[in-house]
Amino acid sequence: MFTLFFSGRDFAPKAIINDMNIQDFLQTCFISAIKHFAARIHTAGDLENTTIIGWENFNEPHYGFAGNLDLNKLMPNQQIRLGTVPTGFQTITLGSGLAETVDYFEFGNFGPVKKGTRLIDPGGSNVWASPGVNEAKYGWKRSPDWKLGECIWAQHGVWDPSTGKLLQPDYFAKTPDGEGITEEVWMQRYFLPHVKSYIDAVRESQKEAMILLQPPVWFIPPKLDPQSLGGRVVYSPHFYDGLTLMQKKWLSHLYAAYK
Repeated sequence: MFTLFFSGRDFAPKAIINDMNIQDFLQTCFISAIKHFAARIHTAGDLENTTIIGWENFNEPHYGFAGNLDLNKLMPNQQIRLGTVPTGFQTITLGSGLAETVDYFEFGNFGPVKKGTRLIDPGGSNVWASPGVNEAKYGWKRSPDWKLGECIWAQHGVWDPSTGKLLQPDYFAKTPDGEGITEEVWMQRYFLPHVKSYIDAVRESQKEAMILLQPPVWFIPPKLDPQSLGGRVVYSPHFYDGLTLMQKKWLSHLYAAYK
């Protein structure tokens, strides 16, 4: 969903709904809701910069598959590995109801350690809407090129459901014009344009609103023109200590460090 939300135009051009690409459809709905909410807060008259001190663009956004170099492998930046950890391609096939043998990790003295594999069998359960579903009640119309009941990535030639084979392991590695997707490229091409739309929507009714700019967790801060977002923007990334997160302990680590 994050791939579709931030980069659907590049990676899912067949995903057209109400004559818009899924990226534009999702972002337009999101921004419209925020714009309406901000206007209601403004109309209330006594909430701006008091009860509501700022507007966060998106809680812990993610890049999805964008930048994945090989769907058959775990990304190097995927350091949190605990329990069953599927590759990108395995998540796609599992979502289509196919059973997969997935690497299994436990947390050791020096971090995550592979301890074997586990079979995950969805039993044919599919995340994709069945062909017979009535979508008219939702108020949208899907393009005939976007088939119901079939994985959206299969429809774009990433893999073949009839054989279960991955055809384009590097499908998400580059932009359509051939640029490798690094953290900075993702920020500039996909993330910051959405942030700008979000800021414009809030400030249409709240001119001096403070914006809390939150990128994906552990991302390097993007390059920004101080004036490009209109000022009053606070860079507010989330951070997690990996050791504490994996072991779900806190005091024991502090004690060990003290000793």
